[in-house]
Amino acid sequence: MKAIEIKGDRLAWSDTPAPSLGEGEVRIEARPVAAKAAVMSALRERVWPLVESGGIAPVIDGVVPIAETGRAHEPVESNETLGKVVLSVD
Repeated sequence: MKAIEIKGDRLAWSDTPAPSLGEGEVRIEARPVAAKAAVMSALRERVWPLVESGGIAPVIDGVVPIAETGRAHEPVESNETLGKVVLSVD
């Protein structure tokens, strides 16, 4: 299974999940609009089909009820997560 991770303005995908970015990293913050458009086009063509087919999926570190949003911030703020913390709406 492929892994994709988005942290702030960074995006990476690889054959194995990794807590840090490196090879395949794409920084889009300081790029011209045309370069950002090219990155988005490549995402639509190369990555989105993998997301739709289940070939890649986000790394979920935990799920917390939305009523406990404050508790969800704790591991994120202390940088203890390896994936995303998802708020569930019941």
